Amino acid sequence: MTIREATLQAAAQLRETAGDTPLLDATLLLAEVLEVSREQLIAAYPEEISPEAWNAFRRLVDERSRGVPVAYLLGRKEFYGLEFAVSREVLVPRPDSELIVEVALELIARIGPAARLHDCCTGSGCIAVAVAWAVPQAQVSASDLSTAALRIAQHNAERHTPGRIRFQRSDYLQDIGGSFDVITANPPYLTPAEIEVLASGEPREALYGGADGLAAYRRLIPEAVDKLSVNGYLVLEGGREQHAEIAALLREAGFAEVSCHRDLGGAPRVTVGRLG
Repeated sequence: MTIREATLQAAAQLRETAGDTPLLDATLLLAEVLEVSREQLIAAYPEEISPEAWNAFRRLVDERSRGVPVAYLLGRKEFYGLEFAVSREVLVPRPDSELIVEVALELIARIGPAARLHDCCTGSGCIAVAVAWAVPQAQVSASDLSTAALRIAQHNAERHTPGRIRFQRSDYLQDIGGSFDVITANPPYLTPAEIEVLASGEPREALYGGADGLAAYRRLIPEAVDKLSVNGYLVLEGGREQHAEIAALLREAGFAEVSCHRDLGGAPRVTVGRLG
């Protein structure tokens, strides 16, 4: 069997079971097994695949068919132009969450480059690391309840922004001291039905937002009031149907200038409020 035939056969299997990018997924997995780039893999299409490589590839394809994200199988994911280590203890960084980084950077440009930013529910650390990487003068910290997630986040920070980010274990902002100009968070916001549909194998505690998906915001927003400086900003990712509810919670807590930012697909994704 040639490399091309193996790739197409795997793509056909994935087309029936694992989402919208079966050929890309198959290509990434086989390139990983053969330890080559995607470009080198395509150039090698006419070559025969060894039995050992074929068996290793099939195992990965079978896992992907069961819904395991490609990022978990590769152990890495690109986010904001940087490569992040990931494992099943953290959410896979998604392109939609890059919008949080972009909004945070706009706010830092307004506040000043030495702005103090805290990233709550940091997971892999992708948001905190991207901000610290983009603005070297920024004072960045991050927290998560999961010690396993914090280990991964610290690894990613040492790779891209060594010595720049202070990490702390905390249940939301409960144990966080200090005052911040910007707090970012991509908290759990899926309902049980949405988690079942997603079926990604990602950690449930990083996904489950209660019966209506808003439990994390009801807790996080009041806690942020005590952690933000005057005129500080809270930047929250949410689901496409949740902006109105999140905006209402922000206003009830005393936030002003509440605004919505849409992702590349045009869906409401990030809600921002300024603490008056």
